[in-house]
Amino acid sequence: MTATIRKIQVIFIIFSAIFTYSQAVLWCKYLVKSANINSCPINAALYLSSGMEYLKSGDSARAKEWIDRALRLDPKNADSYFEAGRALMDVKDKAAAYNYFRQSIIISDNYERDILNIVFQAAASPEELRQVVPQDAQRMFLLAKFYDEKDMCDIAVDEFRSALKFNPQFSIEPYLYFSDSARERKDYDFAAQIWKHYLGLNPKDMIALKRLGSVYIDKKDYASAEDCYLKAVSISPNDIESLNYLGWIYYLKYGFAKAIKHYDNVFKNIRPSANTYFLLGMVYYSEKKYEPALENFRKSVDMDPKSLWVRYYLGQAYFQLGKYNQAILTYREYLKMKPQEFYVLRYFAMALEKNGDSDEALAAYKKAISIKPTDEFTVEAISRIEKDRQK
Repeated sequence: MTATIRKIQVIFIIFSAIFTYSQAVLWCKYLVKSANINSCPINAALYLSSGMEYLKSGDSARAKEWIDRALRLDPKNADSYFEAGRALMDVKDKAAAYNYFRQSIIISDNYERDILNIVFQAAASPEELRQVVPQDAQRMFLLAKFYDEKDMCDIAVDEFRSALKFNPQFSIEPYLYFSDSARERKDYDFAAQIWKHYLGLNPKDMIALKRLGSVYIDKKDYASAEDCYLKAVSISPNDIESLNYLGWIYYLKYGFAKAIKHYDNVFKNIRPSANTYFLLGMVYYSEKKYEPALENFRKSVDMDPKSLWVRYYLGQAYFQLGKYNQAILTYREYLKMKPQEFYVLRYFAMALEKNGDSDEALAAYKKAISIKPTDEFTVEAISRIEKDRQK
C-alpha cells in the first residue's frame, strides 16, 4: 500500500509538469480510486496540495473549495485550516479567515511571531487575537512580545501583566526582555515595577538587583540605586559589576573624593574588569581630568576592544587634549564597526577640521547631517567650510 501511494505521488508530480494542475489532480484521483485507497489522510493531502496550487495561481475561491474538502476528510490538519484562512484573506473575508487561523493555532499549538502576525491581520481587534491565545503564561508572554515588537506598548504591557497573574514564578527571561524594552523607550517607571515584582518573588537574585539598580541610575534616583548595589554586594562581596557601579553612584551622589577612594579599594582587593577602568575613566572625564581619563579608557579598550561606548570616550579624551590625530584614528575605528552614529561622525569631522583636512571633514559633516538634518552646529560647519572654499 505504501509503495502504491508513493507511485501516485510521483505520477502526480510528473503530470503536474505535463498537464494543467487540474488535469493532474483528476488523473491522481482516478489512480487513488482504482488503487482502492480509501485512507482519508491520503486524499486529504491531495486535496490540500490542490488547494495550495490554486492559491498560488490566485484562484482563492477554488483554493478554498479544495481545502474544505481536505478539512472534511482530515478535520485535525492544522495546515489545511491555515491555508483556508489564507485563501479567505485573499478574498477579503477576514472574519472567516480568523476562525480558520484560530482553529489552526489550537491544533498546532504554534504561537510564534510569524503565525501571530497573520492572525493579527485577520483579527478585528486585539481582544480577538487574545482569544486565540490560551490562558497560559508562556503563550501570553509570546503575545505580549508580539505587541511590543509592533510598538503597541500599552497592549504589550497589559498582556505581560496578565501573563504574570497566571504564573507568578515566571523565569527571568521575560522580565529581562520587557525591562530592556521599557528602558529603550525611557519608560523607567515600568522597568522598575518589573524588577520590583520579580524581587518580591526572588529577593536575593543578583541579576534582578543589578538590573533594578541600573534602572534607578536611569531615573537619577541614586539613593535607590545605591541600595540595590549594596544589597548585591552583601550577597556577593566580590561581585565586580556591583562594585563598579557603586563607584559611579558614589561619584554622582557624593562627589569625586568618595568615588576615587572606592575604586582604590577595588583595585587593592579585586582584579578590575574593563568596566572598572571605563567607569573610573568617566569619573575623571566628568571632572575634566582628561589625562587620567585617557589612561583608564585605554586600559578598558585593551581589555574589551569591541566596546563602542568606551572607544567613543577614548576619542573624546584625545579630542579634549588636542590630540587630533589619535582622536581621528579612534573615531575611524568606531565608524568601521558602526558607521551611522551621528555624534561620532560629528566629532570625527571636527577633529579632521582641527587637523586641517577640510575635504574629509566636509564629507563627514554631510554624512552626519544626513542622519540628523536639524543639527545647527553641523549645518553651520558645512556652511563655513563651503564658504571658505569659495574664497
